[in-house]
Amino acid sequence: MREIIGARLQGFAAPGSMGVVRDTRYVRCFWPKLDRPTALFAAGSSGIEVEGPPTPRNVIFPSDTRFTSGTRRDCFFLRHIEAVPLPNGKHRYDEYVAELTAKEAADLREGRVDETLLRASKEFRHVSDGSALIKVNL
Repeated sequence: MREIIGARLQGFAAPGSMGVVRDTRYVRCFWPKLDRPTALFAAGSSGIEVEGPPTPRNVIFPSDTRFTSGTRRDCFFLRHIEAVPLPNGKHRYDEYVAELTAKEAADLREGRVDETLLRASKEFRHVSDGSALIKVNL
């Protein structure tokens, strides 16, 4: 088994961008910051093992992937960035997330649910203080 340790994988953000991967262990790697669940591995990938921390977020792995050391496989959410105007005319950007179930992530990936409708139905919470976002500007 090939081992990748501490790699920065932020350059992979598009579906399938990691290509077909087989028999590879990712140890304490830095996964990309994704706004929605994304299958980074191309069809045909298998034999992947993930050892964290950190837990990969919004990465849809092949079904036979093994997770070790308490790493979660189902950390899925939608990310929303809200621009907040400041008195000096500039903006501050607040980050909100809405958690998704594994089924919702799979439905989104397979096109069985529309992302805009899913965003409208979810409650988004601020990543720092947990406060709710009143309305997502779609």
